[in-house]
Amino acid sequence: RIMITDHQSFVLLNVYFPNSGRDGRLQDKVSFNHYILSTLSRLRSLKRNVLLVGDLNVVAQEIDTWKPPEDPQSCAGYRDEERSFVNSDLPSLGFIDVLRNFHKNSEKKYTWWKNLGRRKDQRGCRLDYGFANKEMFDNKIIVGSEILDHVHGSDHCPVYIELVVDKKIGESGVEEKVVIDPAVVSSKNLKRSQPKLLSFFNKAPSQEQLKTKEIESRDKIKEPEEKKVDKEVIKKGNSIEESKVDVVYIPAETQKKEEKK
Repeated sequence: RIMITDHQSFVLLNVYFPNSGRDGRLQDKVSFNHYILSTLSRLRSLKRNVLLVGDLNVVAQEIDTWKPPEDPQSCAGYRDEERSFVNSDLPSLGFIDVLRNFHKNSEKKYTWWKNLGRRKDQRGCRLDYGFANKEMFDNKIIVGSEILDHVHGSDHCPVYIELVVDKKIGESGVEEKVVIDPAVVSSKNLKRSQPKLLSFFNKAPSQEQLKTKEIESRDKIKEPEEKKVDKEVIKKGNSIEESKVDVVYIPAETQKKEEKK
């Protein structure tokens, strides 16, 4: 799943990477990784800043898990083919792990836990990442990153990346630095459940409902038009003074009579 948006100062790739699983999906993930690499390479050839974020379904380093598996090659997310994407392929294109740029050796920076018990004991791993080209750090576009492990609502937690971009304000063209802060929503009722996808969509009306609505709309009596006046203009000599008054509604018929006078 890929969503690409252009923010002028940079291009954002929000991606969910396949889970290699245990049913031979490793090659599918490797192919997907190659596609992402070709997309990043193409954008960089156009001199665009690029920020890649999402659930990469991989544990990059031993420091990114509470307990490394005894046989990494048999565990999804730990295999060499998966780790080479974040440890070799992305760096070869000039991309840097955003979190590790600011927290190089910090431990227990996890973004996923198998269950609430493990989350409480910090027995998790880091599956969610941000990668950006080196110039975004050199030019102070990316100035910070943190894992918000106090935010509940999923088996994953948000990853915060702080960006500063140039933006013109007003008609004067004066530029100022604008800090993009994260918008995080968390409440007690989200800690154990999430809304279903279908809850975000309205049920389509039936043909009978559409027909009834059409009849009601056709038979509806039009109300007399009214004019809304929210300012009173008083002319004095060569100057015009505007004074705010209470909103006045003038029926259309009365308005026509006044115009005739």
